[in-house]
Amino acid sequence: MIDSVAPPRVMGTCDSAALDRNVDFGRKARVNGTPALFFEDGTRKPGALPGDQVEKLLVAAAAATKKN
Repeated sequence: MIDSVAPPRVMGTCDSAALDRNVDFGRKARVNGTPALFFEDGTRKPGALPGDQVEKLLVAAAAATKKN
């Protein structure tokens, strides 16, 4: 919106394939909200985390992956 004026509505079709793929992935991965973090070792953490906790999880996931 510019100067509190809504742009004219454009009717037609949009290519929503990329959005559809993201929604499908979210359903398959059971992501119900954002943020959601997935780590290399398969660990999943929903919600916001402090940076130092994310760093610890990244290091642990990388170490676990190297062991396998």
